[in-house]
Amino acid sequence: MMRSVRNTADSGDPALAAFLDSAEFKKQLDLLSCAAWSWGPLQRVKTRLLKCHPGKRCTFEIDLKTERGSYELIGKTFAAERPDIYKSMVEIQQAGFGSDSKFAIPQPLTYVPSLRLLLEAKAQGPSAKEIFFTAESSEQKEAAVRCAHWLAKFHGTAPLLGQVTSVDKLMCKSRSQARKLARLGGCFAEKSARLLEKLEAAASKLGIVEICASHGEYNPTHVLFENGRTVVIDWDGCQVRDPARDVATFIIVTKWLALEGTGSHRAFDSTADAFLQAYITKRGPGILERIPFHWGAVCLKHAKYCMAYQFERWEEKTMALLEEGSSAVGLTH
Repeated sequence: MMRSVRNTADSGDPALAAFLDSAEFKKQLDLLSCAAWSWGPLQRVKTRLLKCHPGKRCTFEIDLKTERGSYELIGKTFAAERPDIYKSMVEIQQAGFGSDSKFAIPQPLTYVPSLRLLLEAKAQGPSAKEIFFTAESSEQKEAAVRCAHWLAKFHGTAPLLGQVTSVDKLMCKSRSQARKLARLGGCFAEKSARLLEKLEAAASKLGIVEICASHGEYNPTHVLFENGRTVVIDWDGCQVRDPARDVATFIIVTKWLALEGTGSHRAFDSTADAFLQAYITKRGPGILERIPFHWGAVCLKHAKYCMAYQFERWEEKTMALLEEGSSAVGLTH
């Protein structure tokens, strides 16, 4: 008999409740294990909540025990239908990022419409974030280079999937983010307004922008190292846009992690530099003229995020991000 072992997390979020409590979940999992995956009847299911974004999605670790062995999955259940994520992952794998490839993504297993549930094999190994915080400088740089090589291959060979995000759409988001920061008043309003002004000017000079497949939120927490393989997780935001955006996102999140973990956003600068140089070596310097715009835009995005969730020392961190963004696009303080 299958036994389900719940984690102790409670939530009023419908997606979370459906995943943990629905008999349909257990039924579907047993059917998939027997018929689709040939793992045999389930004997035990353990679930552990990893992250929940109320009203959007929840991510779980799922440990299955069957007659034929034990299996580890990742489940994501969504507030809205998202079969597109599964389809995108299948196409990306077919484009050369399969489970046995040097550059890979997790194996997509299925999408269950009745639960709005994406199931994928759990990727193993430490993340680039973990290595940045725990390893020696040479290992940090090696990890950054591997991250860059994965991204360069993805930008060069992955199919164009998801919506196209133009510079105009990015600027609409930047204006909204700046308005929300302006409500804080004082230096926050002033610095966010100055950053937005410079972004407007920079956007008008970008001209024709190269577009390609984009991860959507490429950063050190989403890159795992499994022996000699580099595996990138979290495909909810897959889209088509300027490759400079992924590069800038990786660099800014690296700086954010440094600020969070060490108190200085400069702590991982040499690691970020190694990432950028390795990417340029593979793909050429064409993105360099557009990096400042995206650098500033990503800083503005994360400043708004920091303000919205008010993490520890959020005022200091929000200001640091706004100043970093302003510096990147040429504003003086």
